Amino acid sequence: MIQKLEDDMKASGIDPEKMAQDPEAMGQMLQQMMGGEGAMQDVMSQMMSKDVLSEPMKQLEKLYPPWFGTHASELSKDELARYKKQYKIVQKLVQQFENEPDNAEKISQMMQEMHDCGQVRSATSRHMTR
Repeated sequence: MIQKLEDDMKASGIDPEKMAQDPEAMGQMLQQMMGGEGAMQDVMSQMMSKDVLSEPMKQLEKLYPPWFGTHASELSKDELARYKKQYKIVQKLVQQFENEPDNAEKISQMMQEMHDCGQVRSATSRHMTR
């Protein structure tokens, strides 16, 4: 496989030895092979699309209220505040997917906010195990 890559590079007029000594050129070549910078953005957009995230967010939204009812008294004030913040973000995401599903920037921002609150699975795994 490596030999084929080297042969393909040579056939394209690229000197593999020079490429190995120039990390910037290697990065540019990899970007071209992947379709440029837009390819990574396309992958991220697909991962945060309504088709992928909407249903799991709706399911997660339904888990929080009964979990709060059962476990709120077992949590510290900080933990409860964190889980409530996560829940509000999940609610906003559900609304976002309903009203403006193509706003990838807003969805990405809310996913980052949720990530900043800690792992969501903490709440759901506690729900499942307690």
